[in-house]
Amino acid sequence: MRYKYQTLFSEIGEKGQKELEKKTVTIVGVGGVGSAVAMFLARSGVNLRLVDKDRVYEDELQRQAIYTEDQINKF
Repeated sequence: MRYKYQTLFSEIGEKGQKELEKKTVTIVGVGGVGSAVAMFLARSGVNLRLVDKDRVYEDELQRQAIYTEDQINKF
């Protein structure tokens, strides 16, 4: 199971993990904070819908967790 360690928490368990995998979260704004939130939610198994009208800029890469230099000036 991909999320084996999460299921070890009694608060989550296998049942809770299966419920997480059914959920979808929309994040509006995927800059500094939104990209970090998206990364952690994705790692927990939640489905994501990301919305952001801005481009990726080089001077913002240090605080945006999910972008690389290849994505500069792209939406």
